[in-house]
Amino acid sequence: DVGDKILKKLSELTKSFFRVDDVIIRYGGEEFIIIMNNIEYEQAFIKAEKFRVFIDECKLFSNDIHVTLSLGITRFSTNEFQDDVIKRADKALYIAKENGRNQVIEASYF
Repeated sequence: DVGDKILKKLSELTKSFFRVDDVIIRYGGEEFIIIMNNIEYEQAFIKAEKFRVFIDECKLFSNDIHVTLSLGITRFSTNEFQDDVIKRADKALYIAKENGRNQVIEASYF
């Protein structure tokens, strides 16, 4: 029950943090995809990092529950399949988790 409540609250915070034109998709149990259109890659990375810090500092329900985010970020090229982009971002996400969590990793490094 607590996990579901956290996901619902996190979903609300995500919607309020990102722009109306950004697309937020739940992808699997506790993973989300956020598509930020019409934004420079560097600005998207800064936005992802600010969101990570915002959630890290947020008290969702009480001081007993501390939520952090691991994020993988990449850019989409018009000549790619969306599955390739998702796999690349997912790989970056798992590198963030393996490297201690609570960080943003750019998929452009590999």
